[in-house]
Amino acid sequence: MGEVDPAFIQELEHRPKLSTIEAEGIPLIDLSVLNSADAEPDPNTLQSLVSEIGNACKEWGFFQIINHGVSVEQRQKLEKASREFFAQPLEEKVKVRRDDVKVYGYYDGEHTKNVRDWKEVFDFTVQNPTIVPASKNPDDKEVIEWHNQWPDYPPELKEACEEYSEELEKLAFKLMELIALSLGLPPNKFHGFFKDQTSFIRLNHYPPCPAPDLALGVGRHKDAGALTILNQDDVGGLEVKRKSDGEWIRVKPTPDAFIINVGDIIQVWSNETYESVEHRVAVNSERERFSIPFFFNPAHYTNVKPLEELTRGHNVTAIDLAGSGVDPQQVNTLTSISDYIKPLRDLMESLPDQQKVVLVGHSLGGLAISQAMERFPHKISVAVFVTALMPGPTLNISTLTERALKQQNSPMDNRYTYDDGPNKPPTTFVFGPIFLSSQVYQLSPPQDWTLASMLMRPIRLYSVEDMSRELVLSEKKYGSVNRVFIISDNDMVSTNDLVWWMIHKNPPQQVEEVKGSDHMVMMSQPI
Repeated sequence: MGEVDPAFIQELEHRPKLSTIEAEGIPLIDLSVLNSADAEPDPNTLQSLVSEIGNACKEWGFFQIINHGVSVEQRQKLEKASREFFAQPLEEKVKVRRDDVKVYGYYDGEHTKNVRDWKEVFDFTVQNPTIVPASKNPDDKEVIEWHNQWPDYPPELKEACEEYSEELEKLAFKLMELIALSLGLPPNKFHGFFKDQTSFIRLNHYPPCPAPDLALGVGRHKDAGALTILNQDDVGGLEVKRKSDGEWIRVKPTPDAFIINVGDIIQVWSNETYESVEHRVAVNSERERFSIPFFFNPAHYTNVKPLEELTRGHNVTAIDLAGSGVDPQQVNTLTSISDYIKPLRDLMESLPDQQKVVLVGHSLGGLAISQAMERFPHKISVAVFVTALMPGPTLNISTLTERALKQQNSPMDNRYTYDDGPNKPPTTFVFGPIFLSSQVYQLSPPQDWTLASMLMRPIRLYSVEDMSRELVLSEKKYGSVNRVFIISDNDMVSTNDLVWWMIHKNPPQQVEEVKGSDHMVMMSQPI
């Protein structure tokens, strides 16, 4: 790979530190009880193992396993073949290059979050062929087959990969059984999801990098599948974002151990009892590194949702921010946006540390949940912005406010008050009934905008300086919380241009659109 092309260089806030913290506390779990000569393990010993697995999934999302039943010989055979394959000239490796048709094989141009990774890979599927949809259209029932392709050299690579794949698949099912038991489910609860699995294995090669402080082998990410089983060499480089404080810590290689991490699908299946954790790979200026992750993924037709046994509904609390709704405070007593958001902060502070909530902010409420994400990231499982203002580490409130003001529609019958004098900025704002009916509630039932007109209270306007002081958002805290943005396709308050500009400047993990809705999505298209 030679010189460091700018395509590899991470943004300043995402560059790795050369002095790393080595992970302490990531559990090392012994699976020997599952591989003993006894037909059935001792119930107490098995329960202890299940508890270890559950605690590791909950507290870390990562753990290491030893005495797992996969022979050292099989691992070494594949590691040797992998090294021989990557040692070839590029013109040999690209003979099995993957493309849009041949989706498995060699590749050296992978990007994570739009930055190129310092690595080259060789992918192969576990179930050959793998059955997948022919298109992304959910109504299209046609399927196609994805097949492996193998290089001529080394000749033993195919056999080594297939033998290793069989053993890792057995191990993956064992781990899924333990995870099921840890959730209070039957051990075979997950088996049916993997009948036509889309699992694959990747051979990773990370060449020495002349600038390990600028590039990453793999940028920060979470694994989208169910479970990942990683075999890494003694060089090390895997870094995990610690849930408790957001610090990046290095996972020290343990001889003959596999590293296990929970993926996004288990997070959903477990109803967020277990969490998929962000991780990345640092590179080395002197030594090349090899690793082999096994990505255990269900069938393509799997409907991924929280398991019914683990779904007991949500306790919903609607919070009126200061001077809003039935809150007794008057807007003229609020001196800062911090006063406005205080009811939400008070609620978040009252929650136990182990309790997580889903925060939903609508319109200006996006500012409130943004501050909560910065101050209480460990208490929030996901933040949902519903046609809301969404500042972030890469989009400060000053820039966002300036853009939003430029795209405002005609004020029509809206009213402003100037409590500080006619030559000073306005202090409060009230929506007029005509504006409400034609711009805010235009697709909602008439009784909703009629009631809104009757109950409408003034909205306090805060200075950009005040908001900039109170809404300082960091990648480490705010950025650690998953975000979803809900778009209304007929929103005339947060215009389409403004919404997509925000999403581009501060990308959330997920974007959804509600058709046939106005700014008041919950009124015009209630779910």
